Amino acid sequence: MRQHHQQINGGTVGVRVGVCPLPSKRPWLNPMAPTWSHAQRAVLETDRRSSADELEARRYAYDGCQRQEHLIMPTKVA
Repeated sequence: MRQHHQQINGGTVGVRVGVCPLPSKRPWLNPMAPTWSHAQRAVLETDRRSSADELEARRYAYDGCQRQEHLIMPTKVA
């Protein structure tokens, strides 16, 4: 994240990304839980397991957007 933000501050086109931990054991405290649950029901198939690539493709199709490269977390953070 630090490298990404340095690139943005250096003049590269993009947006700053804010990272905050979300509660996994208390979904009612997570403001994204309702949004994600609708997409999850639309994308997942209950009768079989899907590969990560297939789920990713379905999610992009559900949102109607093009695939973007994933952000890479550096191994040394601090």
